[in-house]
Amino acid sequence: MDKRKYALLDTDFIFKGFYVKKDEAAHLIDHVPELPGYQFFCHSQIVTELSRHNSDASAWLDKKISEQKVLNFTDAQILTYFRLRLLGLSGIVMTSFPESKSGFKYAFRK
Repeated sequence: MDKRKYALLDTDFIFKGFYVKKDEAAHLIDHVPELPGYQFFCHSQIVTELSRHNSDASAWLDKKISEQKVLNFTDAQILTYFRLRLLGLSGIVMTSFPESKSGFKYAFRK
């Protein structure tokens, strides 16, 4: 059985984790997406907020999203997912793929 854990990254965590580092080593936030067994998510508004306050942290998040180490969702994508759940399509898993038209696709579990 898959024991995958899910974590939602927020602006403060990314912002503060970006500043914590020892000497010239990697930032603390660099180690977070590498935690085994976790899938990380963020809301698209976080990208906007970070770009207003810390362009380096925003660039870091953009890179992790492009590498699909952090999945990024909009309000519309989240609402669509829950509408489908209400229709009884409970086996749906939402995943992010930048090449798809809507920005995400549905994977059906048996």
